[in-house]
Amino acid sequence: MSARPSRRRARLAAALGAALLLNGFFIGRAGVSSAAGEFASLAGAVLCAGLLCVRAVRNLRGPERRLDELVALAAVACFALGDYLTAGVVALLMLGALALEEHTASGALTAVEALGALAPKTARRLRSDGGWDLVPVQDLAVDERVKVLPGDAVPADGVIERGASAVNEASVTGEAMPADKAPGDPVYAGTLNLTGALDVRIDKVGEDTTLARVRGLIVEARKAKPRLAGALERVVGWYPPVVIMLAALVLLLSEDWGRAISTIVAACPVALVIAGPSAAVAALACASRNGILVKKPQSLETAAGVSALVIDKTGTLTCGELRVVRALAREPWAEEAVVAHGAAVARMSQHPVARALSAYAHERGIALPEARDVREEPGRGLVGAVGGREVRLGRPEFLAQAGVDLGGPAPFEEELRGFSALAVAVGGSLAGSFALEDRARPEARAAIETLRAAGVGRIVMLTGDRREVSERTAADVGIDEFIAECLPDEKLAFVRRLREEGHRVLVAGDGVNDAPALAAGDLSAAVGSGTNEVAIESADVALLRSDLRGITALVALARRSRAVAAQNLVIGGGLIVCGMFLAAFGHLSPVAAAIVQNAGALAVLLSSARLASERGDGERP
Repeated sequence: MSARPSRRRARLAAALGAALLLNGFFIGRAGVSSAAGEFASLAGAVLCAGLLCVRAVRNLRGPERRLDELVALAAVACFALGDYLTAGVVALLMLGALALEEHTASGALTAVEALGALAPKTARRLRSDGGWDLVPVQDLAVDERVKVLPGDAVPADGVIERGASAVNEASVTGEAMPADKAPGDPVYAGTLNLTGALDVRIDKVGEDTTLARVRGLIVEARKAKPRLAGALERVVGWYPPVVIMLAALVLLLSEDWGRAISTIVAACPVALVIAGPSAAVAALACASRNGILVKKPQSLETAAGVSALVIDKTGTLTCGELRVVRALAREPWAEEAVVAHGAAVARMSQHPVARALSAYAHERGIALPEARDVREEPGRGLVGAVGGREVRLGRPEFLAQAGVDLGGPAPFEEELRGFSALAVAVGGSLAGSFALEDRARPEARAAIETLRAAGVGRIVMLTGDRREVSERTAADVGIDEFIAECLPDEKLAFVRRLREEGHRVLVAGDGVNDAPALAAGDLSAAVGSGTNEVAIESADVALLRSDLRGITALVALARRSRAVAAQNLVIGGGLIVCGMFLAAFGHLSPVAAAIVQNAGALAVLLSSARLASERGDGERP
């Protein structure tokens, strides 16, 4: 019998039990038929409590103790009193809590499937006569050659033998700027070829590819992630025997079965059981209302104790879109003329850098002359003619290779420090350059400062981007510690090292390359509504709004939720101690003890309801 049908039947039984309990409640209150109400309550209680008792017996046979046994004890005590409605409601509350608690790491499996979807299913395998055959990717072998056309995903790791192109490697490195590739350069499975046709000699296939390694790292990190246990779970092994021994002692000393039963009823941990889950549910509702999707309630406990933040740069601290921030003109050129000539050629291309330059010219309202005979040299730049003169647009190295005098080894070196550079030459002479950047999110600095003020003492930026660009971004957002040119396995190793040092680590990112680190952290957050599906499935929390203040709101709300849960535990624990004392000395009847416990559960629910009115940053409106 598979687990899935079994779970489906359990859910149906719980739903039917809830319906019967509801009918029993209303029938009993309406006074239509006392017997019918009792029967409905009994049937509902048998269904709900039966499910719970089956779980409790299964856990008693296994090595692990959970909360099931505690609430099963409460339900049995209620049955002994003949209070079937209370028995069913207690069991139903616990079943709901377990449904929240047991939201497992199945997202990791979904992440693996989504990651596999990045790689193409077929490849163009080259023949000796220059043609190609369309074959399944799994049929490729090392040292075979494949043709990768513009728009294709690279089918396997390899080295370019012929052709040049711009390749989007964000799925592996997180780099926002497409990498210019030429013969001899490596390419990776799952990356996207943007502009030129490539002949690639394969050197890694199947599980040896970089993409497959990232997929394996996700699974490995998930397996290594420890399960967080609550305070109640740590005492569940000895609580039921102690309660039974105390009840037996009361019976022995008083010879009064009523006192013994009252002691058991008073010890039933109804309020304790729902103390944490009720606070978690209220906090989860508040979080989701504010665009913070928390997948499991244990994540709130973890977020409350975060002491270190590991955060990606591209698309997380930055907006993930390239833009031109500055145009630099070389005498005798005027700045607007440099922009006009460069953008005239750029608007004929769909390369991300060319689109950024075209948008810059449009924002400044600069009229563009007509460009003729524009051609793209894949992976290098653009060449065209404006006003009868040749215009070249690309990296400075591209212009130098064409014989353009750059006036030095690095034109505009100081002005372009920390930016990606794009140069334009007109008539064989350098006219100017453009500084491009993936700008930092406007709220990033404030979010980082808030986290520091909240006690998150270690904040580190990890990125696959170049050091100069990374240094500038880190300075813009107020981060002192960063590691540039960082690959997925290096990110994973760094997160594990932080945890070994005793930190509780929150990892935030948005790309496939972040997925292993997300899975390895104590808590992980996928940032942005456009966040990659793999990152979302690997993460514990998804910030549906592209706003880093969601991380600060998560931490603040989690700490507020922890405080409310602690107050709930005091309420529940205090009622148990006082109730057992009064019951042992004959001051509480079994019915009165049940009423006290239900009143305690209601008090806990009302206490947790305060979280529903929070703003989402852990503060009241």
